[in-house]
Amino acid sequence: MAEEKIALIQKKYNELEYDDNILYGGIIIKYQHVCETVIEGQDLNKQKSAVEKIIGQLKRNEEKEQVKSFEGQTRTIYVLQNGLIAVILVCDIRFPPKLAFATMKNIYSFFYSTFKKTIDGLNSHSFVSIEEFDSFRPKLLDFIMKANNDETDETRILRKKTKNFYTTTEVSVRKIGERGKKVADLEKQADTMKQASSDLSASAVDVRNLQRCKYWKRKSIVIILLVVLVLGIIGIIIGVCFQFIPRSNNSR
Repeated sequence: MAEEKIALIQKKYNELEYDDNILYGGIIIKYQHVCETVIEGQDLNKQKSAVEKIIGQLKRNEEKEQVKSFEGQTRTIYVLQNGLIAVILVCDIRFPPKLAFATMKNIYSFFYSTFKKTIDGLNSHSFVSIEEFDSFRPKLLDFIMKANNDETDETRILRKKTKNFYTTTEVSVRKIGERGKKVADLEKQADTMKQASSDLSASAVDVRNLQRCKYWKRKSIVIILLVVLVLGIIGIIIGVCFQFIPRSNNSR
């Protein structure tokens, strides 16, 4: 019964569980990749083609900042475009949008401040090289990890509380089940000991009966030997007595 309850709790929790990692953080300049991917736990080759298609659909707008999101069945692709620069994030479809947008702003601001001179000299065919970008890559990964570990978002707070509730409930049900199992084991052990006690009593009775039989058997043998001995002694006495009895003379 406890296992069924635990399975039900796990099922309900799994319905709320989701992969909340930001999987990809990239900077696009003039629709050309500055970096391939920053991977957080997964290979994103399957995501790259989707990102390329979305970047191809973006219209150039150097005057206005654009924030767009494209939802698929399992992933949401967030795009922040500001002039020549576009920031791409690929997230779980239920990743908090506000957190994704804030993370993109942080990435953009730090990227722009780091490469300001390079960016100011860019033309429509220029992009920051991968070698030049290597110094920024650790910081980009740091932004992604911080977003993944952020605990201030309301969605995450609710999810954490829900997880704690189901975890606590599951532990409680499991402990109740374990206690029930221990009680059942104790009852089983008591029955086993009761049966063992009964078997021991029966064995003791058998031993006493066997000892009693052996006792009477030995006693019977002793009695028989005594009777034989007494009869033998009586026979000897009678024989001796006959020796002293005078015989009558009938020879006349």
